[in-house]
Amino acid sequence: MAMNLILHTMKDLDRNPITAEDTKWANAELPRPMIHNNFEAASEKCFIGQTFTKTVKSKNGFEWINESKTARPKWGFVATVAGSVLELLIDSRTSQGGADENEIAYLASYESMGKATVACVSGCKCPPSIINGHHTARNSQLHLHNIHVSQHPECVVSITVMAETDSGSTKVKIAGVMISEEIGSDGVKNVMAVEYVHDISSRGKDNVTFEVYNHA
Repeated sequence: MAMNLILHTMKDLDRNPITAEDTKWANAELPRPMIHNNFEAASEKCFIGQTFTKTVKSKNGFEWINESKTARPKWGFVATVAGSVLELLIDSRTSQGGADENEIAYLASYESMGKATVACVSGCKCPPSIINGHHTARNSQLHLHNIHVSQHPECVVSITVMAETDSGSTKVKIAGVMISEEIGSDGVKNVMAVEYVHDISSRGKDNVTFEVYNHA
């Protein structure tokens, strides 16, 4: 429904382009939100597909790889050696203050996936946690790992591949990170939505832009 609304709006804009008056009102200061504390985001919140690469502060043993064997891209930072480290630099601040839920998108599969520790190493604080990419369901898809992060403009989160594994493999694939604007929320909790955005963004002309025409 939302996608059809966007498409109809795009067609309407083709017929009725935005005017200078429209631009003036679009740039005007917004009134207070009708819903309590429903303010706009304080920073970018969703890094998935090629936009995810700009959050990487350092990588040791991780490489940006498209593992797809079809026309549907499957980009992500992949490591196969225990001790490999991926550091992400994000702005974890929200418009509401307090701590918030960040989510790391990782590949989970029934074969050949390992574990990684997650920790906040600079700027922000979060409880240490573990990503386990191995599951018993007979599928391979992106999942979301929640971390409760304090707010900081330069929050550094490290992901380190563990030697311990449930599958016999130490492969880890990280595909994105999201910062929730809702304090105390449980995050997105929508695996298919993340797969959908990742797929459409990766099919854009620049491998970055979310283009609604790519949704079919």
